[in-house]
Amino acid sequence: MNKLPSLKRTSAIFALAGGFGFAAVSTHAAIVYVDAEEGSSGNTFETGGSLSDTSWVTAGSTDDSSSTWGRRDFANGGTIFEGRSDDTSGQDPELTTQITGLDDNDYNVWAFFWDASGADQWELTVGLSSTLTDADDTYSFDGDGNTTAPVEASTLTFDTDPDFTEDNRTMYAVNLGTATVSGGSSIDVFIEQLGTNDQGRDRTWYDGVGYEVVPEPSSFGLIAGFLGLTWVMLRRRRA
Repeated sequence: MNKLPSLKRTSAIFALAGGFGFAAVSTHAAIVYVDAEEGSSGNTFETGGSLSDTSWVTAGSTDDSSSTWGRRDFANGGTIFEGRSDDTSGQDPELTTQITGLDDNDYNVWAFFWDASGADQWELTVGLSSTLTDADDTYSFDGDGNTTAPVEASTLTFDTDPDFTEDNRTMYAVNLGTATVSGGSSIDVFIEQLGTNDQGRDRTWYDGVGYEVVPEPSSFGLIAGFLGLTWVMLRRRRA
């Protein structure tokens, strides 16, 4: 039987192991950005309502006393949804953005909002359930809510990059955790504007959501098992 010299055999085995490692790591998917859009062909609606009902949104900016979201011509898809309320005179309704058409799998879910430079406090109240609270589910870069979790969207990896900046504004991302798609179910993301108003500057500029496939842990286990078996084989050969 032909046998490789010990050094060549070792190199060949570890080269193969390296190939397995590369294949496993490369399965980690990038984030797919999904723009929030209203209307029958869209994906965003008032929670408990339907896509065909767009009474929750009006064109242009809204003031603190409004009970609707404003549709602004800005950023990805050419629009964002602006929420503004002072929690006393007007309250914007909770929204649902649905991600559909995904294969059964576990997904990391993201939400995206904009913040302007300066003294403004722009936040996003968001989560994977409709029981949103100001204290636990509000995120911001430099104002109300959790200021640690949001990251600049430009620091993340996307399959196709969305717009990250426009004028003096920057898009931020919040990781909402993991959602499981089973039997063709949708991923529902819930959005509110619950921050404390600060002299009329407080608002939400919500742009969209994103998802990425959670990598299979079994692939990493395969690498460990393969390397362990390789080590045993090498020790036996030396003996």
